[in-house]
Amino acid sequence: MKNEELENRIAKVSGFVKMMTGVANNAALAIMVQCLNKVADVRPKDEYKEKPRQAHPRYKHEVKRLFNQVLDERDKYRRALLYPARNETRFFQMTDMPEEQRKMYGIISDSDYFEFWESTGALVEQKSQPLVGSLQNKFRLSLQRHNVRCADQVAWAMVGASVLELAVEVWDRAMRSATNSFEGKVPAGVCEKLYAPFSLKRVSEMWVKATRMLAPEADAYALDADEERNIAMGIEQLMELWVSPDLPFDAVIKAVEDFKDDVFSTTGYAKKAMRQLAEMRNEAIEEVNGGKGNS
Repeated sequence: MKNEELENRIAKVSGFVKMMTGVANNAALAIMVQCLNKVADVRPKDEYKEKPRQAHPRYKHEVKRLFNQVLDERDKYRRALLYPARNETRFFQMTDMPEEQRKMYGIISDSDYFEFWESTGALVEQKSQPLVGSLQNKFRLSLQRHNVRCADQVAWAMVGASVLELAVEVWDRAMRSATNSFEGKVPAGVCEKLYAPFSLKRVSEMWVKATRMLAPEADAYALDADEERNIAMGIEQLMELWVSPDLPFDAVIKAVEDFKDDVFSTTGYAKKAMRQLAEMRNEAIEEVNGGKGNS
Protein backbone atom coordinates (compact mmCIF):
# COMPACT_ATOMS: atom_id res chain seq x y z
CA MET A 1 0.00 0.00 0.00
CA LYS A 2 1.55 3.30 -1.16
CA ASN A 3 1.92 6.21 1.26
CA GLU A 4 -0.75 8.32 -0.49
CA GLU A 5 -3.14 5.40 -0.57
CA LEU A 6 -2.45 4.69 3.11
CA GLU A 7 -3.10 8.33 4.04
CA ASN A 8 -6.41 8.30 2.16
CA ARG A 9 -7.36 5.04 3.86
CA ILE A 10 -6.51 6.45 7.30
CA ALA A 11 -8.61 9.55 6.60
CA LYS A 12 -11.56 7.40 5.51
CA VAL A 13 -11.23 5.11 8.52
CA SER A 14 -10.99 8.07 10.89
CA GLY A 15 -14.18 9.50 9.44
CA PHE A 16 -15.93 6.16 9.91
CA VAL A 17 -14.74 5.79 13.52
CA LYS A 18 -15.75 9.36 14.37
CA MET A 19 -19.20 8.81 12.88
CA MET A 20 -19.94 5.48 14.60
CA THR A 21 -18.58 6.52 17.99
CA GLY A 22 -20.10 9.99 17.67
CA VAL A 23 -23.52 8.47 17.21
CA ALA A 24 -23.25 5.68 19.79
CA ASN A 25 -21.13 7.38 22.47
CA ASN A 26 -23.08 10.60 22.58
CA ALA A 27 -26.43 8.82 22.57
CA ALA A 28 -25.19 6.56 25.39
CA LEU A 29 -23.90 9.49 27.45
CA ALA A 30 -27.22 11.34 27.09
CA ILE A 31 -29.14 8.26 28.17
CA MET A 32 -26.66 7.72 31.01
CA VAL A 33 -27.43 11.18 32.41
CA GLN A 34 -31.14 10.43 32.06
CA CYS A 35 -30.64 7.23 34.08
CA LEU A 36 -28.58 9.00 36.73
CA ASN A 37 -31.30 11.63 37.12
CA LYS A 38 -33.80 8.84 37.76
CA VAL A 39 -31.56 7.18 40.36
CA ALA A 40 -30.84 10.50 42.09
CA ASP A 41 -34.35 11.87 41.47
CA VAL A 42 -33.17 15.05 39.79
CA ARG A 43 -36.14 17.13 38.59
CA PRO A 44 -37.40 20.72 38.68
CA LYS A 45 -38.02 21.98 42.21
CA ASP A 46 -41.70 22.72 41.59
CA GLU A 47 -42.32 19.05 40.80
CA TYR A 48 -41.30 18.05 44.34
CA LYS A 49 -44.40 19.81 45.66
CA GLU A 50 -46.59 17.28 43.85
CA LYS A 51 -44.56 14.18 44.65
CA PRO A 52 -42.01 13.58 47.44
CA ARG A 53 -38.37 12.93 46.62
CA GLN A 54 -37.91 9.41 45.24
CA ALA A 55 -34.14 9.03 45.09
CA HIS A 56 -32.76 5.61 45.92
CA PRO A 57 -32.10 5.56 49.71
CA ARG A 58 -28.55 4.37 49.11
CA TYR A 59 -27.83 7.30 46.79
CA LYS A 60 -25.63 9.12 49.29
CA HIS A 61 -22.09 9.08 50.68
CA GLU A 62 -19.93 6.46 48.91
CA VAL A 63 -22.53 5.56 46.28
CA LYS A 64 -23.04 9.19 45.33
CA ARG A 65 -19.28 9.66 45.19
CA LEU A 66 -18.95 6.76 42.75
CA PHE A 67 -21.63 8.12 40.45
CA ASN A 68 -19.88 11.49 40.57
CA GLN A 69 -16.72 9.67 39.51
CA VAL A 70 -18.66 8.41 36.50
CA LEU A 71 -19.26 12.02 35.50
CA ASP A 72 -15.58 12.77 36.13
CA GLU A 73 -14.61 9.92 33.77
CA ARG A 74 -17.00 11.30 31.17
CA ASP A 75 -15.36 14.71 31.44
CA LYS A 76 -11.87 13.15 31.18
CA TYR A 77 -12.97 11.31 28.04
CA ARG A 78 -14.17 14.58 26.50
CA ARG A 79 -10.98 16.44 27.44
CA ALA A 80 -8.79 13.67 26.02
CA LEU A 81 -10.54 14.01 22.65
CA LEU A 82 -10.61 17.79 22.53
CA TYR A 83 -7.25 18.47 24.19
CA PRO A 84 -4.99 15.46 23.48
CA ALA A 85 -1.53 15.20 24.95
CA ARG A 86 1.38 16.37 22.80
CA ASN A 87 2.32 12.86 21.68
CA GLU A 88 -1.25 11.73 20.90
CA THR A 89 -3.31 11.98 17.72
CA ARG A 90 -5.48 15.08 17.32
CA PHE A 91 -8.98 14.47 15.97
CA PHE A 92 -10.84 17.76 16.49
CA GLN A 93 -8.27 20.44 15.71
CA MET A 94 -9.40 22.67 12.85
CA THR A 95 -5.83 23.57 11.87
CA ASP A 96 -5.08 19.90 11.14
CA MET A 97 -7.80 19.60 8.50
CA PRO A 98 -6.88 19.38 4.81
CA GLU A 99 -7.54 22.72 3.12
CA GLU A 100 -10.36 21.33 0.99
CA GLN A 101 -12.20 20.12 4.07
CA ARG A 102 -11.38 23.17 6.18
CA LYS A 103 -12.97 25.64 3.78
CA MET A 104 -16.33 23.91 4.27
CA TYR A 105 -16.44 25.26 7.80
CA GLY A 106 -16.84 28.84 8.94
CA ILE A 107 -14.73 30.67 11.49
CA ILE A 108 -15.21 28.20 14.30
CA SER A 109 -13.12 26.92 17.18
CA ASP A 110 -12.09 23.36 17.97
CA SER A 111 -14.75 23.40 20.71
CA ASP A 112 -17.42 24.38 18.16
CA TYR A 113 -16.41 21.48 15.92
CA PHE A 114 -16.41 19.11 18.90
CA GLU A 115 -19.88 20.29 19.95
CA PHE A 116 -21.09 19.62 16.41
CA TRP A 117 -19.66 16.08 16.61
CA GLU A 118 -21.32 15.50 19.99
CA SER A 119 -24.68 16.54 18.53
CA THR A 120 -24.61 13.56 16.14
CA GLY A 121 -25.91 11.40 18.98
CA ALA A 122 -29.11 13.43 19.41
CA LEU A 123 -31.26 11.68 16.79
CA VAL A 124 -30.14 8.23 17.97
CA GLU A 125 -30.87 9.12 21.60
CA GLN A 126 -34.33 10.31 20.58
CA LYS A 127 -35.13 7.19 18.54
CA SER A 128 -33.78 4.99 21.36
CA GLN A 129 -36.24 6.28 23.96
CA PRO A 130 -39.03 3.74 23.33
CA LEU A 131 -36.51 0.88 23.53
CA VAL A 132 -34.87 2.41 26.62
CA GLY A 133 -38.25 2.61 28.35
CA SER A 134 -39.06 -0.97 27.39
CA LEU A 135 -35.69 -2.22 28.64
CA GLN A 136 -36.11 -0.39 31.94
CA ASN A 137 -39.51 -2.02 32.39
CA LYS A 138 -38.03 -5.47 31.77
CA PHE A 139 -35.32 -4.88 34.35
CA ARG A 140 -37.86 -3.45 36.82
CA LEU A 141 -40.22 -6.44 36.55
CA SER A 142 -37.34 -8.85 37.05
CA LEU A 143 -36.05 -6.94 40.08
CA GLN A 144 -39.53 -6.80 41.60
CA ARG A 145 -40.00 -10.55 41.15
CA HIS A 146 -36.78 -11.07 43.08
CA ASN A 147 -37.75 -8.59 45.81
CA VAL A 148 -34.99 -6.08 45.11
CA ARG A 149 -35.83 -2.82 46.88
CA CYS A 150 -36.37 0.37 44.90
CA ALA A 151 -36.64 -1.69 41.72
CA ASP A 152 -37.53 1.31 39.57
CA GLN A 153 -34.33 3.24 40.34
CA VAL A 154 -32.14 0.13 40.21
CA ALA A 155 -33.63 -0.72 36.81
CA TRP A 156 -32.60 2.71 35.53
CA ALA A 157 -29.08 2.11 36.82
CA MET A 158 -29.00 -1.19 34.93
CA VAL A 159 -30.20 0.51 31.75
CA GLY A 160 -27.33 2.99 32.13
CA ALA A 161 -24.89 0.10 32.41
CA SER A 162 -26.40 -1.55 29.33
CA VAL A 163 -26.20 1.48 27.03
CA LEU A 164 -22.63 2.25 28.04
CA GLU A 165 -21.64 -1.36 27.39
CA LEU A 166 -23.35 -1.10 23.99
CA ALA A 167 -21.29 1.99 23.17
CA VAL A 168 -18.12 0.06 24.04
CA GLU A 169 -19.30 -2.79 21.78
CA VAL A 170 -19.87 -0.31 18.92
CA TRP A 171 -16.28 0.90 19.43
CA ASP A 172 -15.06 -2.71 19.34
CA ARG A 173 -16.94 -3.32 16.09
CA ALA A 174 -15.55 -0.11 14.62
CA MET A 175 -12.03 -1.26 15.51
CA ARG A 176 -12.57 -4.61 13.79
CA SER A 177 -13.90 -2.87 10.67
CA ALA A 178 -11.03 -0.38 10.72
CA THR A 179 -8.43 -3.13 11.06
CA ASN A 180 -10.01 -5.19 8.26
CA SER A 181 -10.04 -2.17 5.95
CA PHE A 182 -6.23 -2.07 6.00
CA GLU A 183 -6.14 -5.64 4.66
CA GLY A 184 -3.32 -6.74 6.95
CA LYS A 185 -1.09 -3.81 5.98
CA VAL A 186 -0.89 -2.48 9.55
CA PRO A 187 0.19 -4.41 12.68
CA ALA A 188 -2.44 -5.83 15.01
CA GLY A 189 -3.58 -3.43 17.71
CA VAL A 190 -2.68 -0.24 15.81
CA CYS A 191 -6.30 0.86 15.34
CA GLU A 192 -7.20 0.09 18.96
CA LYS A 193 -4.29 2.22 20.15
CA LEU A 194 -4.91 5.06 17.70
CA TYR A 195 -8.64 5.36 18.46
CA ALA A 196 -8.51 4.46 22.16
CA PRO A 197 -9.66 7.98 23.18
CA PHE A 198 -13.04 7.26 21.56
CA SER A 199 -13.75 4.32 23.88
CA LEU A 200 -16.17 4.75 26.80
CA LYS A 201 -14.75 1.71 28.58
CA ARG A 202 -13.59 3.58 31.70
CA VAL A 203 -16.94 5.39 32.00
CA SER A 204 -18.75 2.06 31.60
CA GLU A 205 -16.62 0.29 34.20
CA MET A 206 -17.13 3.08 36.75
CA TRP A 207 -20.90 3.02 36.17
CA VAL A 208 -21.02 -0.74 36.76
CA LYS A 209 -19.00 -0.32 39.97
CA ALA A 210 -21.38 2.39 41.21
CA THR A 211 -24.45 0.31 40.31
CA ARG A 212 -23.13 -2.69 42.21
CA MET A 213 -22.65 -0.59 45.32
CA LEU A 214 -26.08 0.98 44.85
CA ALA A 215 -27.82 -2.41 44.70
CA PRO A 216 -25.53 -5.33 45.60
CA GLU A 217 -28.62 -7.55 45.91
CA ALA A 218 -29.24 -7.13 42.17
CA ASP A 219 -26.04 -9.11 41.54
CA ALA A 220 -27.04 -11.84 43.98
CA TYR A 221 -29.72 -13.54 41.90
CA ALA A 222 -29.70 -15.29 38.57
CA LEU A 223 -32.12 -14.43 35.79
CA ASP A 224 -34.47 -17.23 34.79
CA ALA A 225 -34.58 -18.27 31.13
CA ASP A 226 -37.50 -16.01 30.19
CA GLU A 227 -36.04 -12.97 31.95
CA GLU A 228 -32.64 -13.50 30.36
CA ARG A 229 -34.19 -13.88 26.90
CA ASN A 230 -36.42 -10.79 27.26
CA ILE A 231 -33.63 -8.55 28.55
CA ALA A 232 -31.16 -9.82 25.94
CA MET A 233 -33.76 -9.10 23.25
CA GLY A 234 -34.19 -5.53 24.53
CA ILE A 235 -30.45 -4.91 24.46
CA GLU A 236 -30.13 -6.50 21.01
CA GLN A 237 -32.87 -4.21 19.65
CA LEU A 238 -30.93 -1.18 20.82
CA MET A 239 -27.74 -2.47 19.21
CA GLU A 240 -29.53 -3.15 15.93
CA LEU A 241 -30.83 0.41 15.93
CA TRP A 242 -27.43 1.96 16.67
CA VAL A 243 -25.52 0.03 14.00
CA SER A 244 -28.25 -0.01 11.35
CA PRO A 245 -26.88 0.98 7.92
CA ASP A 246 -28.99 4.15 7.68
CA LEU A 247 -29.39 5.67 11.17
CA PRO A 248 -25.75 6.73 11.77
CA PHE A 249 -25.80 8.66 8.48
CA ASP A 250 -29.24 10.11 9.20
CA ALA A 251 -27.97 11.24 12.61
CA VAL A 252 -25.03 13.10 11.07
CA ILE A 253 -27.28 14.60 8.38
CA LYS A 254 -29.59 15.87 11.12
CA ALA A 255 -26.61 17.39 12.96
CA VAL A 256 -25.43 19.11 9.76
CA GLU A 257 -28.92 20.51 9.25
CA ASP A 258 -29.10 21.75 12.84
CA PHE A 259 -25.63 23.36 12.74
CA LYS A 260 -25.56 24.56 9.14
CA ASP A 261 -25.67 28.23 10.11
CA ASP A 262 -23.25 27.89 13.03
CA VAL A 263 -20.56 25.57 11.69
CA PHE A 264 -20.50 25.68 7.89
CA SER A 265 -19.09 28.58 5.91
CA THR A 266 -22.02 28.61 3.47
CA THR A 267 -25.40 26.91 3.15
CA GLY A 268 -24.11 25.41 -0.09
CA TYR A 269 -21.34 23.53 1.74
CA ALA A 270 -23.84 22.24 4.29
CA LYS A 271 -26.14 21.00 1.54
CA LYS A 272 -23.17 19.39 -0.22
CA ALA A 273 -22.24 17.56 3.00
CA MET A 274 -25.82 16.32 3.41
CA ARG A 275 -25.90 15.08 -0.20
CA GLN A 276 -22.62 13.22 0.25
CA LEU A 277 -23.85 11.65 3.48
CA ALA A 278 -27.12 10.63 1.82
CA GLU A 279 -25.17 8.97 -1.00
CA MET A 280 -22.98 7.12 1.52
CA ARG A 281 -26.10 6.03 3.42
CA ASN A 282 -27.69 4.66 0.25
CA GLU A 283 -24.48 2.81 -0.63
CA ALA A 284 -24.36 1.29 2.86
CA ILE A 285 -27.98 0.15 2.60
CA GLU A 286 -27.39 -1.34 -0.86
CA GLU A 287 -24.30 -3.16 0.41
CA VAL A 288 -26.28 -4.68 3.31
CA ASN A 289 -29.21 -5.62 1.08
CA GLY A 290 -26.86 -7.06 -1.51
CA GLY A 291 -25.16 -9.13 1.17
CA LYS A 292 -28.51 -10.48 2.31
CA GLY A 293 -29.43 -11.33 -1.24
CA ASN A 294 -26.22 -13.31 -1.72
CA SER A 295 -26.53 -15.18 1.56
